[in-house]
Amino acid sequence: MFELIYQSKAAKSLAESDVKEVLETARANNKFQNITGVLMFDGLRFLQLLEGDKHLVEALYEQIANDKRHHSLNLFWSQETPGPAFSDWSMAYVDATAFSNFEALSKADGDLESGGTSHGARLFRMLSQQLYDTSYIER
Repeated sequence: MFELIYQSKAAKSLAESDVKEVLETARANNKFQNITGVLMFDGLRFLQLLEGDKHLVEALYEQIANDKRHHSLNLFWSQETPGPAFSDWSMAYVDATAFSNFEALSKADGDLESGGTSHGARLFRMLSQQLYDTSYIER
């Protein structure tokens, strides 16, 4: 199992319908490719965790990086993991405008030191797992 976490800034022209389209496409494609994860968006920034087969996740990240609906990608975390954290979500969504800890996540340390767990990755996984059973998440 491979996992990556990145942050990006929304394009100024991004509409709410664009976010819905991203989610619909991701949910359909990810389910087919056995990729899972969670996407957070606060109206300005995206924060996303993707997990699955390494080659498929990296190929998806390349596609995401070339999407004009966002820019300034910052890869926080990219590493093999023992197993999926979110195996029952093709792509969960958190409207982070309602969640006060998003600011801390968006400023998290992006240290990708090999073998280490970055502050951003730990925060994101902790927050995502904490939100798992709450009303913040749209599955």
